[in-house]
Formats: sequence, C-alpha cells, structure tokens
Amino acid sequence: MNSRKLHEVIPAALPVLCAILVITIDLALADRFFSSPPTVAKLSPDTYARRIHYVAAAEFQAVAIAAALGFGFLLLLRLACDTESGWRFGFATAMVVLACVSATLLITPERPSPLHTLLRATALQNFQIAFERATGVAAAVLVTVAALLRRQRDLWYLLLLGAVLLAGDVLLAMFAGRWAATGVDELVNAIVFGRIVFDTLFLAATWIPAAIVNTIRCDDVQPA
Repeated sequence: MNSRKLHEVIPAALPVLCAILVITIDLALADRFFSSPPTVAKLSPDTYARRIHYVAAAEFQAVAIAAALGFGFLLLLRLACDTESGWRFGFATAMVVLACVSATLLITPERPSPLHTLLRATALQNFQIAFERATGVAAAVLVTVAALLRRQRDLWYLLLLGAVLLAGDVLLAMFAGRWAATGVDELVNAIVFGRIVFDTLFLAATWIPAAIVNTIRCDDVQPA
C-alpha cells in the first residue's frame, strides 16, 4: 500500500478505532469494578453509586489519556519523519523518558498526599496512582510537543486535549475521595480545589509561553 492510500485509510479508520477504544475501556472497567451485583449484605446502594461515579470518571480520564498520548505521538512521529527536525525528535524522546521516570518515582504510595491517605483503606489507591502516573506522562507529552510546534492550529488542539485531560484528573480525584470515605466532604472539597488550582496553573504555564513563542515564529517566517 503506497503512502497516498495510507493517508486515505488512516483518517477513515480513525473514528472506528476510537469507538472500539471507548468500548474496550468501558468493558475493562466494568469487569474490574462490577464483576458481581450489589447485595444488601455486601455493598450498600450508596457505596455502589459512588463506585459508578468513580468508574464513569475513570472511563472519561482513560479516553482523555489515550487521546492525548495518541495525538502527541502522532505529532512526534511527524517530527521523526522530518529530516531537519532530528534534534527536536531527540529532545522530545528524552523528555518523554524523563516524564516516565519522574512519574514512577514521584507518584508513589509512600509520598504524603491527602488523597492517597484517604484511599489507603480502600482498593483504589494503586488504581488511582496508576491513573495519576499515566496522566502525568500524557501531560508531559503534550507539553513537549507544544514546545516544538510550528503550526498555531496544532497548538489549539493541544490546548483542548490538555483541558480535557486535566478536567478528567479533577473529576477522578473528586469521585475517588467520595468513594474512600463518607462524612469528609470538606476534606474532599479541599483536595479537589487544590487539584483544580494546580492543574489550571500547569495548563496556563505551559500553553501561554508556547502560544507566545509560536506567534513569534509565525511572525519571523512571514515575508517582509
């Protein structure tokens, strides 16, 4: 199959592949958390409702992570195919590896965190940590790509994906805290507010400089 046919097939198959991805994530999470129906003796309706909320947020975040990683790696692949962007691809690869190592070392059960402390008595702690690590890596991929982009349109796509990714991070933290314990709404709200502030600052601190640099680049390449 030549490259022209490949460019036609991939966009046509993308919606189907995305739909399959969403269905697969939904089935995997349902099997993980809803393998047995709730009973009065085993699980109260209120606890089961909190579980449903968390799984819905986890599904949203899993799709957001997959979309961020997929789009980010597609742009990195475009850099790899550009012979003049060899150093950019090398820089991006180093940053992604650094993000993976940092997420593994910094997001652990041993590090003090109000949310992880709440989740310690539940089966959610390791699950939540895995999601936070994946979110951190996906965010690092988007930041790295944003620093290397030369097209303003791609930067807006990254902003949208970043906003969805960080919104999913906040939702997941909120429903994880609500599932972990009852009667601690004020503590959960404080945790969620702190996550909102951090995620908003992170998005602004990465996107605004990238937009400024990208605008300067566009001005520089315009003919006099």
